[in-house]
Amino acid sequence: MKHYRQACMGLFISGALLTFALPTVYAEPVTLTLPDCVQLALKNNPKIQIAQADKEKAAWVVKEANAHHGLSLDYNYMLGRTDQPPSWYNNTTAKYPLALAYNPLSHENTPFAIPYPAWDTTYTFYQHQLKLQVPLYTGGKIENSILLAKHASAATD
Repeated sequence: MKHYRQACMGLFISGALLTFALPTVYAEPVTLTLPDCVQLALKNNPKIQIAQADKEKAAWVVKEANAHHGLSLDYNYMLGRTDQPPSWYNNTTAKYPLALAYNPLSHENTPFAIPYPAWDTTYTFYQHQLKLQVPLYTGGKIENSILLAKHASAATD
């Protein structure tokens, strides 16, 4: 208990010395004019900053709505792995399709069946898709979305 009191007293004394012994530094007073105060208040007001961000966002929404007028190019890539055979794979016992093989002795084409092995591996499939779209008729949807974005932009002003 005695060591605890000594430790607390040592911390208290060192804290008091640091607080009272160090010289206090004061900042120089700054003289501001009324226009400077107004400018500083407008610059640091969070509500005004939010309003300016909303105004910029509304301008970008109008640009986004205008972007739907032209061509649209999309690319999609898909990769998958499965141990199930694909639907096009013939793993039945039927011997089809028939192929023709040329027999040089009889000078005829002899039909034979193509055997398909049983499915026993992992199947990896890839899909690449490239789409180019042109809006021919939208029923006024694009024009109305642009008009709506412009009205929202005007409301933020």
